[in-house]
Amino acid sequence: MLTITQVNYIRELFFLEGKTYSKINKMTGKNYRIIVKYVGMDDFNQKQHKAKRPNKSDLIRPIIRKWLIEDKSRHHKQRHTAKRVYDRLKEEHPDILKVKDRTVRSIFKEEKAAIVLEIIREEGTLAEISRKYYRTASVEPLES
Repeated sequence: MLTITQVNYIRELFFLEGKTYSKINKMTGKNYRIIVKYVGMDDFNQKQHKAKRPNKSDLIRPIIRKWLIEDKSRHHKQRHTAKRVYDRLKEEHPDILKVKDRTVRSIFKEEKAAIVLEIIREEGTLAEISRKYYRTASVEPLES
């Protein structure tokens, strides 16, 4: 990023003195592309970005997280799969489910991994994610 003084100097060399891009490059030591950018620029105000809209998935994330936390106390064969989570959301929350199956699967995977990381941090255990269930094995706490 150049200062406004440097930009004005480059523009002055080009417009008032009629120097070429390559001569300005040699005189200032600035990159050719930078020179072209600032010579061609009319509006030097920073662009205003639109406010971010909330994700459609933000509404269902807490629900999925709650179900996964409840699943920790269940037998591994009784836990939710990503498909079962999607089907249950369609049944129980059709009004807030505005995403497709693939998105729910991605959220499921992220939330499951986050829960396992929390287990590692809290209990000092090594938790390994398997496709269908969690297995935990105690290990010595990490040195901090």
